[in-house]
Amino acid sequence: MASSRAWTFTNRGTPRSVLSLISRPTPTLPPTTQLLAKAKPVPGAADGNQWLLVKVAHAALNPGGHLYITKLPGAVRAKTAVPDWDLSGTVTDVWGPGSVPGSGTGSDSNVGTSSALNAEPSTTAAVESSTSRSFSQGDRVAAFLPISYAWPTGTGALAEHVLLPARYAVPVPSHVSLRDASCVMTAGCTAAVTVRATSLKRGDRILVNGASGGIGSLAVQMARGIVGREGHVVGVCSGRNAETVLGLGADEVVDYTASLPVPVSKVLGEKFGAEGTRFDAVVDCVGVQDVYVHCAEYLKPDGVYSAVGIKPADQSVGALVKAGWQMQMNALWPRSTWLGGTGRRWAATAMMDPGKALMEEVVAMLADGRIKAVVEREVGFEEAVDGYDIVGSGRARGKVVVNVGGQ
Repeated sequence: MASSRAWTFTNRGTPRSVLSLISRPTPTLPPTTQLLAKAKPVPGAADGNQWLLVKVAHAALNPGGHLYITKLPGAVRAKTAVPDWDLSGTVTDVWGPGSVPGSGTGSDSNVGTSSALNAEPSTTAAVESSTSRSFSQGDRVAAFLPISYAWPTGTGALAEHVLLPARYAVPVPSHVSLRDASCVMTAGCTAAVTVRATSLKRGDRILVNGASGGIGSLAVQMARGIVGREGHVVGVCSGRNAETVLGLGADEVVDYTASLPVPVSKVLGEKFGAEGTRFDAVVDCVGVQDVYVHCAEYLKPDGVYSAVGIKPADQSVGALVKAGWQMQMNALWPRSTWLGGTGRRWAATAMMDPGKALMEEVVAMLADGRIKAVVEREVGFEEAVDGYDIVGSGRARGKVVVNVGGQ
């Protein structure tokens, strides 16, 4: 039986202490009955409810993946899990349910592309074929594994081969690098939704907090494309990342480290508090509550504060609970100043499952040059824990990506 490697963990803890690189049987198609039960077919799916076996080229690491390893209770995920959910690679096998999903047994238990996809569709599965949306062996793809699939199955991106429903994958054009495609799945989809929530338009002024991070570096580029040269984009980042952010399209940068211990919110109020300098929108790609609390000083009354959530003060359970409570209060009482609100609308983005259309949109932006991936570090597959050290520091410029089997 063929084998392949994957990084796995069973207990919570730091990536360096709990992750193990193991060899295990390579996944095969068709998927098991148990796997199908946890990723049920979608009636009338445009991709015919295909399943893909992907040989992974690159996996992009996320702060959420780091949190998954360190804090998520084992009771809400598979006992043994592979971390993270952004990957790119090449399709090595395809399976489409011909009759009842998961019915391949006995001598047909390894049904692959030719036999399964040529079978008659099942009325039970309500399968519809679509040439434009189906995949074939050899296709280059990028994928986002939503928590609804990753957590109960233990499937993750840090594996040499990954089995997944085709609805979680999108094609990658031949001129786009697989490394860059992996970097824009979670980060690109989150940036797109967060920027879109502001209803930004040409000529607007926008502030991007965390402008050099994986999400922020893409948000700056997307915002620049929307507001045009008539607009004004300001990025908040450290001084060491200023040139990077300016190169992505920002008109100016605020170095949050230069004023410490004075919070950057005070600097923003002093610099952008006058009429004509206030912002039409704020996109917070870090989730700094203090920046939101004081945003009335530099965000117009009808402006929107769009954030990726609230960054906990630390990784303790208490801090996580407090951050969740603050998010609820921001959403419930944003305009009620007498209840502690700011008088400015607050919107939050939680990227659990972006959907195929959004993933395709972001890859299209990458393909036509509207955005580019910023990579802090590319590490080898055996050095994945080094990558998590960088992600865990909270100081990565752009993305940290693992070369799993790419060239």
